[in-house]
Amino acid sequence: MKSLSGGQKTVLRLTWKLAICIFTRSNALFLDETVNNIDRDTIGKVADLIEDFTKTHDITFYIITHSEAIQEMEIWDGVISL
Repeated sequence: MKSLSGGQKTVLRLTWKLAICIFTRSNALFLDETVNNIDRDTIGKVADLIEDFTKTHDITFYIITHSEAIQEMEIWDGVISL
């Protein structure tokens, strides 16, 4: 873990969360500022991963973010802005 970059650690933490979601058979996934420390190209890959994961496992996905890169993506069924 010590040799990983901040972005790599973020992706690894997300992977753990997805694994726990499968293990617990959760029907919802809540993520708060998940893409911190990730570059714009990787954000797109992570968004694709999350979208595929939630569709494959029939999981409702909620994210809290300030990231403009995530907000601009066309992966949402709905958006609530506060």
